Parts: sequence; structure tokens; C-alpha cells
Amino acid sequence: MTSELTTSSVELTSTTETAPATTTITDVQITYSCPGGFPAESSCDVKLNPNMQSGARYIKSFDAEDVPSLDDCVRACVANKNCDFFAFWPNMFCELWEGNYERSDVVVSWSWFELSCFCVPGREAITTEATTTVAMTSEATTTTEAATTTTAALGESCVNNERSPVPSDKVCNKHGYYDGTTMTELGSPSGANTKESCRDACHDTNGCAYFAFSPNSFCSLYGGTIEAVTDQETTYIWYDMDCFCDLDS
Repeated sequence: MTSELTTSSVELTSTTETAPATTTITDVQITYSCPGGFPAESSCDVKLNPNMQSGARYIKSFDAEDVPSLDDCVRACVANKNCDFFAFWPNMFCELWEGNYERSDVVVSWSWFELSCFCVPGREAITTEATTTVAMTSEATTTTEAATTTTAALGESCVNNERSPVPSDKVCNKHGYYDGTTMTELGSPSGANTKESCRDACHDTNGCAYFAFSPNSFCSLYGGTIEAVTDQETTYIWYDMDCFCDLDS
């Protein structure tokens, strides 16, 4: 997902209980690898979500069963005439994107690759200049936090530990890529792969403010803020802890 989602991304096998922390690229055999390794002018194995203001567009995603390796993800991108870059997370997912990959400042667990990282016969390498999006100011963060006090309106109820109606200014039960001002990865608790178990793990973890989980697959905890998610369909789901109520102290 984007977290990362470090998601999610995003991203996913049913036997995985914890999300992998790193991707070892040097040991992977790639069909379209370039002599001498990744080209210096391309963005390769970058763990920063793209800047969604750059015009990049999501194409499609594959789960780990269909696209289990980096080489398979490269091949999937090559086979799609619109694919310019992709995200890959071992044992989790592969997602294809079109447009220019421009780096944001959101650190995630999965890796991003431009197709120009690989030497594909018949595909012209496109050099793009990586840019960094400046983080939002602390004033913007303060405004978001202040809005928290407005969600407890009259008539609100708590149903199965979830606020009803859902707070309009919080990310609750939403797919997509992370969009916020701060993201601190707090780990992936072993055995937590449901909404309830991931929620409880976040509740018991100091500093945990939101989480992403994929049913029967993984759970990732984060500190910071999640103000919105993009409208892309992802295999993982986001929850702000302010979506919940009446949790044991």
C-alpha cells in the first residue's frame, strides 16, 4: 500500500505472519539485468513512495502467489505497455504504475523500481530526475490533531469497539497508499493478521497511532499521522486508532 506504508504496501500469502523488513536485491537473478548493475540515473530499489502530485497513475497489482519474485514483477511490467515503474515487496505484492516516478519523503518497506533500471530489448530507457517533496510544516500537523476533538459529536455510539458514525476526518477501513505528514514504522507483530489483533497490538504499543493490515497475512504498526489515503485499490487496509472506542486501557 503507498506505507507503508515503512505498507504495505502495501502490500500476500496466507501463511505470512510478519512482513519482511528488507529486500535483498543483489542475490536475485533478473532476466533483464543490466551489465554492471542498476543504472545510476534511474531510481532503483528505492523505499520512498512516489509523489502523488507528479501525475503517476496506478495500473494494477498482483499478489505474491501470482508474482512471487522481483524477476516476475519486472516481467509483468515489461508485458504491460503502459508500465513505467513498479513497487515490489517480497511475499506481499507487485504493483504496476505509469508516468514519472518522483520520490516523496514517505519511507516504506517495499521497493520502487523504474523500468529503466533494467535493460529490456525494445524498451527505450527513460531517464527521470528524482525529486524530493518537502514535508508539510508543523502547523499543518497541529491543525490535524486539533480536529481530533471535533469527531466526538452528540449522537455518536460505539459498536463493536468502532465509532459510529465513522469519524469523517479519520482514515477508517480504507484501501490505498499512505498520505500524511509523518510515518514512523513500529514493526509487524507476530501472529497479528486480523483487524482486531492488529488493532490490539497497536493499542498496546507505545506511540502507535495507526496501522495497516491484510486479512490473514500481515499487520504493520505506525506512529505519526495518516491524514488520507489515495484512491488506488490495495490488498491492505488502513485504520487510524481514533476509529476505535472503549478499548481497555
